Amino acid sequence: MKEINEQCVIIHNEKALLRDTDYVVIRATEKGEAIDEATKERREEARRRINAAEAVIRELQEAKELEEAKEIAKLVIDGKEA
Repeated sequence: MKEINEQCVIIHNEKALLRDTDYVVIRATEKGEAIDEATKERREEARRRINAAEAVIRELQEAKELEEAKEIAKLVIDGKEA
């Protein structure tokens, strides 16, 4: 659970950066201006980090579900043998 929470913090922080720089993208679009490279690169990095953190969360959840399924199977098997 701790690992999932750590990934959620990463997602939260990176989404905050995207929200904080949305005005730059909107302004550039409305005025036909280019977005400065630093902002563009940082937003791309934020999206990459969000995608990576979401993938880690999925993997952790799948591992947890597998472990729970194994525990249930063991209980069922142990229950039949008793």
